[in-house]
Amino acid sequence: MKRLHLLLFVFGSVATSAQSIDYNKIIVTEQVSAISFEEKLVQMAWRNHPSNKVAVQKVEQAQTLRSKARWSWLDNIYVEGNYNEFTGKDEIDAVARAFYPRYNIGVRLPLGTFVQTPLSAQAANDQVLISEYNVNSKKLEVRENIMMAVERLKEKFKIVKLRERIQEDYFLMFQSAEKKFKAGEVTLESYRQTSQAYYLKEEEIIQARSSFNQQRIEIEAMIGVELKDVEGYVKFIDRLTTETQER
Repeated sequence: MKRLHLLLFVFGSVATSAQSIDYNKIIVTEQVSAISFEEKLVQMAWRNHPSNKVAVQKVEQAQTLRSKARWSWLDNIYVEGNYNEFTGKDEIDAVARAFYPRYNIGVRLPLGTFVQTPLSAQAANDQVLISEYNVNSKKLEVRENIMMAVERLKEKFKIVKLRERIQEDYFLMFQSAEKKFKAGEVTLESYRQTSQAYYLKEEEIIQARSSFNQQRIEIEAMIGVELKDVEGYVKFIDRLTTETQER
């Protein structure tokens, strides 16, 4: 039974360890250059957005306050200097030196110091942990937002390409109907129906392109630069184009 409990404890510990998150991998460090286009966007969004810088700065601020709290007991140590007719002379007798020293060094130890200093240090340490948790939360948030936004961008791009392909067919139908109408081979009503169908597809393409551009602008607001200026964007678009053509 003891052996069974030991095995359960070991496996439970391994499972818990396997489920923990390495937050240093949520945002790929700048030292890693060989990363995907999506990872590069996550990296840029973390580096460039002011709200993330605020979160990191709060950690540094909390660390400073923690150091201050840990050393607050030094406020009870003081050094005073005395200068008078006795201490100002280089040659004074031992009695005068005893009663009128040049420097006084003392320690004040209020009873509250033994309680307040540890509590303040613990509170400051908790604040550091809270700030670090907030940074980790921001990392997860940035990654999720960018990855979701990129997926929407892919979707909208492919919709544009699909509608362009469909529009080409409707354009050929429209051209054919126009020629036949001029030749008197089709009625006006038939020509109007073909024209309306073609213009509806044109409208859908305008809407699809606008939707794609809006999504692109949303991502650019996250990363702080235009997508076309990000290394790998052209290859990213080419890959999406190829994937659409293969369907």
